[in-house]
Amino acid sequence: MKKLLSIVSVLALTGQGCLFAPPAAQPEPAEPGPVTSAPMWAEVNGVVALDQRPGSSVTVSSLIVAEDGWVVIHKEVAGKPGPVIGETYIAAGEHTQIGVSLREATVDGETYFAMLHRDDGDRRFDLAKDAPVRSTVLEGIIMASFTADADAGDAPIVNP
Repeated sequence: MKKLLSIVSVLALTGQGCLFAPPAAQPEPAEPGPVTSAPMWAEVNGVVALDQRPGSSVTVSSLIVAEDGWVVIHKEVAGKPGPVIGETYIAAGEHTQIGVSLREATVDGETYFAMLHRDDGDRRFDLAKDAPVRSTVLEGIIMASFTADADAGDAPIVNP
């Protein structure tokens, strides 16, 4: 019996004895503040591309790059990035709503990839010289897939 009383006393003294503690005061609800939806980048480089209507250009919703380079649009071939159909030079930093003109229009129902590539210093895209940017965390290539979809709505602005 003494042992049981000792255990109950220790629990009550350490705050674990909920039966003996008075109810905690509830804080007043705070005034609602601005709602933010900014994603948190886990990388120094990243890209977001959402499904969009087919056409002769695409919009990359958001990207962040540590150094000057390229956002490159690849056609999908067997589930992987294939031929390049467009590219745009990007200065280091965070960007939203980046338009990329295409040499070949996207097709409804087809998948594409927006991929980050480094620039070799000449500000001219060359697939052989301007290598894809690799993840510093997962070691894969930094890219986002998206689908050309005739029913896609207007792409929302995604802030980095």
